[in-house]
Amino acid sequence: MIHQSYVSLIGNTPMVRLRRFTPQGGADILAKVEWFNPGGSIKDRAALYMLRDAMEKGVLDGKVIVEATSGNTGIALAMLSAYYGLKLLIITPETVSREKLKALELLGASVMLTAGEEGTAGAIRLKNRIMSESPERYISLDQFRNPMNPLAHYYTTGAEIIRQTNGKFNALVVGIGTAGTGVGCAMRVKEHDRGITVIGVAPKKGVVVPGIRYPYDEEATEIYDEKYFDEIRWLEKDDVERIRDVIKEVATKEGMLVGWSSGAVLLAAKEASIKLKEGKAVVAVLADSGYRYLDEL
Repeated sequence: MIHQSYVSLIGNTPMVRLRRFTPQGGADILAKVEWFNPGGSIKDRAALYMLRDAMEKGVLDGKVIVEATSGNTGIALAMLSAYYGLKLLIITPETVSREKLKALELLGASVMLTAGEEGTAGAIRLKNRIMSESPERYISLDQFRNPMNPLAHYYTTGAEIIRQTNGKFNALVVGIGTAGTGVGCAMRVKEHDRGITVIGVAPKKGVVVPGIRYPYDEEATEIYDEKYFDEIRWLEKDDVERIRDVIKEVATKEGMLVGWSSGAVLLAAKEASIKLKEGKAVVAVLADSGYRYLDEL
């Protein structure tokens, strides 16, 4: 099959059974490997839905798209903006990895950095200020509020998971950033089987895990709603080193190099696997690979 564009490769990512990482006597851990998206992360899905929605509504009208992000949404939007010939300004904390900054540069996006200690909230504040000062020039897709974000995962990620497992799994584990992935997937899988346990993974306030964030933090995401999650695995400061250990374990046992948020999801998936026991299955949604975080691992 010959695809007609690079963008058409978004979605339909593979699922892998982690035979050597799954604890002995535990439920199977099935990894939804999202770095097979062309932009390298799960954020390609939401970025495509948000951008196409804006294009169909005709609201771009030659404006510069401005988005606050910790990196992966920025890369997804930069890839899509390059393809569609759109102008893009990405605002991101200065702590973002060099690999992500280089990717944004090569894809033609403009970048503004905010103070690292302010996190994504600082980037959102600057974006809002730019929008209020020059509304005639800039437009934001606003991944933290845009309903197309969770709908992308309702229609694609969640549906793919059901199809790939033949609908036979007992728990779904997903990281919480904007919460679009978790909310969208939860809506879809709960329609299929309300007995599936949806586990969100998020750091407690003050705990830093790249790619996910405390949902009630300053400049909180409006997509997050606890009713879509049966459990939240709140990450403590001590869990950061445990995540690093999980990243090393899955690399040496499975040959799979995962990013920070994926490591956090796998930590929670392993705990769920032990609890559920053999004969059942846990799906872990892995947002991106570890190749964008090599300096941090």
